Amino acid sequence: MISVLLAEDHPVVRNGLVELLGSEPDIEIVAAVGDGAAAVAALGDHDPDIVLLDLTMPEMDGIEATRMVLEQHPDTRVVILTASADREQMLRAVDAGALGYLLKDASPAELIEGNHFFDKNFPMGDTNRNPQFLYFDILYRLVRAQ
Repeated sequence: MISVLLAEDHPVVRNGLVELLGSEPDIEIVAAVGDGAAAVAALGDHDPDIVLLDLTMPEMDGIEATRMVLEQHPDTRVVILTASADREQMLRAVDAGALGYLLKDASPAELIEGNHFFDKNFPMGDTNRNPQFLYFDILYRLVRAQ
């Protein structure tokens, strides 16, 4: 079972992601919150396999939340979820410690496969965050190639 803590500031998107990811038999949404600060706070009550953070949120954005999550829980796997494929933003997120990106314009199957990909390829406690994996507009090509 892959446990996911989700932070997304748009309620419609957040609820849709909870329904989509939660409908998978091997994915459990342990918390769904509206900003990065709430994600960091919720981390203490949950021990998720993956923290899926929107890039742009009020209170605390995904990049700062990534830093704080990993400062408090260095073994946590953080993935950024965003509509932006901006290279500079991707690099900032990677520098903060995110494993990669899932783009919001991905299909539902690609978002589900993305969670499986990060769970399978980045074991819990593996703090070797390899930047070669971290351009996850490539994720689309990886999923389509399978």
